[in-house]
Amino acid sequence: MVILLSACTRSPPPPACPDGMVLIEAGTWTLGETVDPGRFIGGWIPAHSVELPAYCVDTYPFPGREGADWTQDGLTWDGLMVLQADLRAFGRRPCSVSELMRAAAGPENRRYPTDAVRWDKERCDGDDHHPQPLGTFDACRTPEGVHDFQVRSSWGTLDEPTRAAFLEQWPPESLWFETFAVWGGTARTDTFYAPNNFGIHFHGPGVSQFEDDNFRVCADPGGDRDDEGYERWLDAFIARGTYAGLIR
Repeated sequence: MVILLSACTRSPPPPACPDGMVLIEAGTWTLGETVDPGRFIGGWIPAHSVELPAYCVDTYPFPGREGADWTQDGLTWDGLMVLQADLRAFGRRPCSVSELMRAAAGPENRRYPTDAVRWDKERCDGDDHHPQPLGTFDACRTPEGVHDFQVRSSWGTLDEPTRAAFLEQWPPESLWFETFAVWGGTARTDTFYAPNNFGIHFHGPGVSQFEDDNFRVCADPGGDRDDEGYERWLDAFIARGTYAGLIR
């Protein structure tokens, strides 16, 4: 008698992160500036403890594809409101400021994405107004493999740990708008906010776009996602090339 044994086959679990994203492990981190940087009156985030679950962050700034052009304009508060709703349909979302800071500063709380204490400008694009396509400067990446920080700043949601840490240094009236904030430095150092991983500034509803305010996408590991739909939506966005096209 021949006995045939059949094994149950299971579909492999979905990858923790979509293609084009980097997994940042869960942990409790000290993030923020440990030394008063002085003259940057616009804002910086003091060192504080942050507990974060694991999350996925885009390897490249929006639109997130190596070789794609940076957007032709900057993102606004109003544009991010629209973008947030669109992303939610595909299982994606804006990163929080803490998530952006952790991705750039790493577990060591580096002051700059590529170095603990100094800005090595040769490693990254030095022209935030007319940057080369995403990924052109391969050395412009963190040890965990997240590229092109410190070329343009990035909008993110203003999470409570960041908000509380900021208000330890500045009075409440300095926190102009509490839903979103613009995190991080740019290729320039002559900014009114700290030009590093701990810089932060704010623009509110109705404020015109600033070309150096960009964006980066996050997602929850293994969550429900529509990756194919997102790629089609991204194709349409890249064809337009502007955030202004989001405002309908």
